[in-house]
Amino acid sequence: MLNLEIGEQIGPGGKLAILTKVGAQGHAVWGGYDQHPPGKYCAAFEIDLHDHVPPESTIVAHLEILAAISGEPIATESITIGHLLKRPLFSRLFFELAEPRVLMFRLYATGAAPLIVGAFPLIIPVSGDERAIETQITARAFPDPNRQDAPRFLVQNAVLLRQIHDLGANVSVEKGDVIVNLNNSKIFARESDDLTFVPEVFNSNTYNFKFAKPTCVIDVGMNIGLATLFFAAKENVREVYSFEPFKGTFDRAVANIALNPACAEKIRPYNYGLGGRDEEVTVTIPSGQLSGANSARGGGGGAAGSGDSLRIAIRDAASVMRPIIERAQKSGLSVVAKIDCEGSEFSIFESLEAAGLLSAISAFMVEWHRGYTEKTQHDLLAPLLRSGFLAFDVTPNNRSAGNGFFYAVRCAT
Repeated sequence: MLNLEIGEQIGPGGKLAILTKVGAQGHAVWGGYDQHPPGKYCAAFEIDLHDHVPPESTIVAHLEILAAISGEPIATESITIGHLLKRPLFSRLFFELAEPRVLMFRLYATGAAPLIVGAFPLIIPVSGDERAIETQITARAFPDPNRQDAPRFLVQNAVLLRQIHDLGANVSVEKGDVIVNLNNSKIFARESDDLTFVPEVFNSNTYNFKFAKPTCVIDVGMNIGLATLFFAAKENVREVYSFEPFKGTFDRAVANIALNPACAEKIRPYNYGLGGRDEEVTVTIPSGQLSGANSARGGGGGAAGSGDSLRIAIRDAASVMRPIIERAQKSGLSVVAKIDCEGSEFSIFESLEAAGLLSAISAFMVEWHRGYTEKTQHDLLAPLLRSGFLAFDVTPNNRSAGNGFFYAVRCAT
């Protein structure tokens, strides 16, 4: 959190930060409230001087780490002008935990000099000497978009990338590519819509189901693989079957999966979509449209239907999912389905209900889409309720809000 009573919020390069005022004292930033396991750590606070350099001995800030509930001090350190000149940008505070603790990280500004303070300190596990720590801080710090060799994508999307970085992702540059590491799942950031669904999947935790049993996940509407990777990173998830009909989007997903060898072996991607029957269809996609908005029902290309014509394959949902479900059941796996396929969800549910497969699935996470049919989420929920599911419909009442969402869990009998 930022204390705007002693400064103003600024965002150079997309960074969430506060510029403190001379003469204003108080906690400029505080927060965190995350639990940290036992171990040794370095908290790297992002601090920079702004247009004013008093004597080097002047104390300009106090770094503080406290237990979040009790307020017990864990570590403190005073920061001087000389300290900032010696270690520009990141000031370090080391601490050690003997047991898991929920911590709060604070920076108290003395008002002796204007400071630019980043809202989120980096918390680095200490596993080596000072050089190793510096390497980790450099690796975790946001890459400089002003470097001469900075990738064009980083330069053009610095603000959005920095926002994602401040939300907990790690943004780095590797071999000329921008890589975003989200909870130990890496993706390439090469096109603007690579980042579109990051907040939904990794920050809002839209698909963060918890289940004690070993699970098989069916991901209908893989897109570039964000949710697929999110599922595969879960320890209890043993298999992920993912379906994406658009070749360009599918290829981006496959590239992202290859970045994650630790969980790639769990994932089985298929370059076709699911629907109510087997068919090959030609759809028109508006040029430049976000990949996540591409529909097997066709997006139209404007008033005259102009755009890119693509030939895609659709397979009957029940015929494809039945053997997956049967194999999972023989292996002792429960089945969870995530469905987000731009309007095809209605034909998918009709196929699954007709085949008697709904009750073979333990839970559904469904984003449904207005505009493709006259149907609503109630047409999807009705067969689930008949099959003994408990549903949580979080669709906004305001139709102008766009798509809707619901969760459904099969009740024990």
